[in-house]
Amino acid sequence: MRKLNQCIIPTKIWGTYILYCYLIKEWVKTMSIRYTDYIRMKTGQYQSVGKFGDDIYVFEMLTGITDTAEYHQISKEEFDSFEVWSEEAPEYPKTYEILARPVLCSGYLGKAYLDASLLRDM
Repeated sequence: MRKLNQCIIPTKIWGTYILYCYLIKEWVKTMSIRYTDYIRMKTGQYQSVGKFGDDIYVFEMLTGITDTAEYHQISKEEFDSFEVWSEEAPEYPKTYEILARPVLCSGYLGKAYLDASLLRDM
Protein backbone atom coordinates (compact mmCIF):
# COMPACT_ATOMS: atom_id res chain seq x y z
CA MET A 1 0.00 0.00 0.00
CA ARG A 2 1.15 3.56 -0.77
CA LYS A 3 -0.19 6.96 0.19
CA LEU A 4 -0.87 9.84 -2.22
CA ASN A 5 -2.54 13.03 -1.02
CA GLN A 6 -3.74 11.13 2.06
CA CYS A 7 -5.43 8.47 -0.09
CA ILE A 8 -4.44 4.86 0.43
CA ILE A 9 -3.51 3.37 -2.95
CA PRO A 10 -3.19 -0.36 -3.64
CA THR A 11 -0.03 -0.75 -5.74
CA LYS A 12 -1.79 -3.08 -8.17
CA ILE A 13 -4.14 -0.35 -9.51
CA TRP A 14 -2.02 2.65 -8.66
CA GLY A 15 -2.65 4.63 -11.89
CA THR A 16 -6.41 4.56 -11.45
CA TYR A 17 -6.20 5.92 -7.93
CA ILE A 18 -3.80 8.71 -8.89
CA LEU A 19 -6.53 10.06 -11.17
CA TYR A 20 -9.14 9.48 -8.47
CA CYS A 21 -7.14 11.44 -5.88
CA TYR A 22 -6.48 14.19 -8.40
CA LEU A 23 -10.21 14.53 -9.04
CA ILE A 24 -10.90 14.65 -5.31
CA LYS A 25 -8.32 17.43 -4.97
CA GLU A 26 -9.93 19.41 -7.82
CA TRP A 27 -13.41 18.83 -6.36
CA VAL A 28 -12.34 20.15 -2.96
CA LYS A 29 -10.70 23.16 -4.61
CA THR A 30 -13.86 23.98 -6.59
CA MET A 31 -16.22 23.24 -3.74
CA SER A 32 -14.42 25.67 -1.47
CA ILE A 33 -16.23 28.56 -3.24
CA ARG A 34 -19.06 29.70 -0.97
CA TYR A 35 -21.94 32.00 -1.80
CA THR A 36 -20.34 34.51 0.59
CA ASP A 37 -17.37 34.77 -1.83
CA TYR A 38 -19.59 36.59 -4.35
CA ILE A 39 -18.20 39.94 -5.56
CA ARG A 40 -21.06 42.31 -6.44
CA MET A 41 -20.15 44.59 -9.33
CA LYS A 42 -23.45 46.05 -10.63
CA THR A 43 -26.74 46.44 -8.80
CA GLY A 44 -30.42 46.69 -9.63
CA GLN A 45 -33.62 46.35 -7.62
CA TYR A 46 -33.45 43.05 -5.65
CA GLN A 47 -30.80 41.80 -8.07
CA SER A 48 -27.18 42.28 -9.04
CA VAL A 49 -24.44 40.78 -11.20
CA GLY A 50 -20.91 39.96 -10.22
CA LYS A 51 -18.32 37.21 -10.13
CA PHE A 52 -16.99 34.22 -8.28
CA GLY A 53 -13.25 34.23 -8.78
CA ASP A 54 -11.92 35.59 -12.06
CA ASP A 55 -14.16 34.04 -14.69
CA ILE A 56 -17.50 32.83 -13.29
CA TYR A 57 -20.07 35.56 -13.98
CA VAL A 58 -23.29 35.26 -12.00
CA PHE A 59 -26.69 36.88 -11.55
CA GLU A 60 -27.72 37.34 -7.91
CA MET A 61 -31.42 37.36 -7.09
CA LEU A 62 -32.77 37.97 -3.60
CA THR A 63 -35.59 35.55 -2.86
CA GLY A 64 -38.06 34.73 -0.15
CA ILE A 65 -39.19 36.62 2.88
CA THR A 66 -35.62 36.97 4.17
CA ASP A 67 -34.08 38.14 0.86
CA THR A 68 -31.86 35.06 0.59
CA ALA A 69 -29.47 35.25 -2.35
CA GLU A 70 -29.48 32.73 -5.22
CA TYR A 71 -26.78 32.73 -7.89
CA HIS A 72 -27.30 31.79 -11.55
CA GLN A 73 -24.49 31.65 -14.12
CA ILE A 74 -24.48 34.26 -16.89
CA SER A 75 -22.16 35.02 -19.80
CA LYS A 76 -19.72 37.93 -20.01
CA GLU A 77 -22.00 39.55 -22.62
CA GLU A 78 -25.00 39.28 -20.27
CA PHE A 79 -22.88 40.77 -17.51
CA ASP A 80 -21.86 43.70 -19.72
CA SER A 81 -25.47 44.42 -20.78
CA PHE A 82 -27.02 44.07 -17.30
CA GLU A 83 -28.27 47.68 -17.19
CA VAL A 84 -30.29 47.11 -20.37
CA TRP A 85 -31.95 43.73 -19.75
CA SER A 86 -32.55 44.23 -16.01
CA GLU A 87 -34.92 47.10 -16.81
CA GLU A 88 -36.70 45.50 -19.79
CA ALA A 89 -40.46 45.55 -19.77
CA PRO A 90 -42.92 43.99 -20.04
CA GLU A 91 -42.36 40.94 -17.87
CA TYR A 92 -38.53 41.06 -17.89
CA PRO A 93 -37.94 38.19 -20.38
CA LYS A 94 -34.13 38.02 -19.99
CA THR A 95 -34.38 37.90 -16.19
CA TYR A 96 -36.80 34.98 -16.36
CA GLU A 97 -34.57 33.19 -18.87
CA ILE A 98 -31.64 33.47 -16.44
CA LEU A 99 -33.74 32.42 -13.45
CA ALA A 100 -34.68 29.21 -15.33
CA ARG A 101 -31.01 28.20 -15.23
CA PRO A 102 -29.73 26.04 -12.35
CA VAL A 103 -28.87 27.69 -9.03
CA LEU A 104 -25.08 27.38 -8.61
CA CYS A 105 -25.25 28.14 -4.89
CA SER A 106 -27.35 30.16 -2.47
CA GLY A 107 -27.82 31.21 1.11
CA TYR A 108 -30.30 28.38 1.66
CA LEU A 109 -29.36 25.48 3.91
CA GLY A 110 -27.34 22.87 2.03
CA LYS A 111 -26.59 25.10 -0.99
CA ALA A 112 -23.79 27.28 0.44
CA TYR A 113 -21.03 25.84 -1.78
CA LEU A 114 -20.81 26.34 -5.53
CA ASP A 115 -21.85 23.19 -7.42
CA ALA A 116 -19.22 22.94 -10.16
CA SER A 117 -21.18 20.27 -12.02
CA LEU A 118 -23.74 22.94 -12.96
CA LEU A 119 -21.21 25.29 -14.60
CA ARG A 120 -21.61 25.72 -18.35
CA ASP A 121 -19.18 27.00 -20.95
CA MET A 122 -20.51 30.47 -21.60
